[in-house]
Amino acid sequence: MTSVAPTSPSEKSSQRSTSDRYWDAYQRSTLPKEFLALCAIGAMLSVGFIATVSTFL
Repeated sequence: MTSVAPTSPSEKSSQRSTSDRYWDAYQRSTLPKEFLALCAIGAMLSVGFIATVSTFL
């Protein structure tokens, strides 16, 4: 049993599921904001840790 791969771009796009389109949109719009939020949290934790260590030394 062999499967035939779509050859034209229109065939490929018509085979994309709604779920794939949802995750593509998520990756383009939400993921960069999520990454920046995680970086900000990491920076705040680092500053807090440095402040704590420098206070008690």
